[in-house]
Amino acid sequence: MRSAGTYYVYILASRWYGTLYIGVTNNVRTRLEQHRANPTCFACHGVMDPLGLALENFSAVGQFRANDPDTRTPIDAAGQLPDGTAIRGPDDLRRALAERPDHQFVQALTENLLTYALGRTLDYRDMPTVRRIVRQSAADNYRFKALVLSVVSSDAFRKKEVEGSARPTSTTASIRTGGQ
Repeated sequence: MRSAGTYYVYILASRWYGTLYIGVTNNVRTRLEQHRANPTCFACHGVMDPLGLALENFSAVGQFRANDPDTRTPIDAAGQLPDGTAIRGPDDLRRALAERPDHQFVQALTENLLTYALGRTLDYRDMPTVRRIVRQSAADNYRFKALVLSVVSSDAFRKKEVEGSARPTSTTASIRTGGQ
């Protein structure tokens, strides 16, 4: 086990951008701030990092932790979403996502549920079904049960496509179904 005063050296190499970072391990927030300094990296990390930092108190398996495992310092889960909404942790993140008028989170969850249920990737022809499921689940306050019931009662789930249809097949769907 590491002692509280021990520091570890990390090396982060990026073959895409030719950068090499060598230094003393900082907490996750500091490392991400250094990474976001590159404008190319900021394009994605400016959107993703506030979500991840709000959930930083949870390990990869969902165990709550108060201190950063590398530096043994308290975790700061505060941040600001790209739309300017200030968040101070998972509760604020949940509220911010739930209050969005476009229900972007519900749509993303529905797309992932439908992808899993169909065993293939979705394309533009599936989007009306996704929007219909989101609208139907609104009547039940977007409960997970309402989403699942709408997915399994959708035509996309209940009706198999005709062989030789114009829809491209997915390699991952073939793998999951044993190539059948």
